[in-house]
Amino acid sequence: MKRKTKDYSPGYLKNESLEPPRPSEKEKPKMTTLTKTFEQKEMLAFSQLRTLTQKDLISSFENNNKIGIVIKDQLRVAMLDMAVYENLVEQAAELERLTEVLEEQEFFMRTQHRLDGKFEELPEGTSLRNWADLR
Repeated sequence: MKRKTKDYSPGYLKNESLEPPRPSEKEKPKMTTLTKTFEQKEMLAFSQLRTLTQKDLISSFENNNKIGIVIKDQLRVAMLDMAVYENLVEQAAELERLTEVLEEQEFFMRTQHRLDGKFEELPEGTSLRNWADLR
């Protein structure tokens, strides 16, 4: 199997496309920064859930982006507004992607002296990373 090694020249490392895309103001959900602490107005006793209406719950999320549920005098459960949850999931995925890019860049820095950018025959079933370590 023939593979061309990636061009890991310094120009590749400075490539603008590696920066995360900046969402426009319309795409950003309007929210405040999440904190670990809950204010009194953001907490509900578990027993209040039985009498809480959907309308009251939705209005609570309009005022606060999180609600803590208190069970046996301990804050045990947190509920998030869906926009906040989606934003957290997107941020976690972006963090994972950026971590992979950083790992690739660190790998390049360790192995750049061995890469010459030519086509080379890789042994069958060998990954590029294992092949680079063997050279």
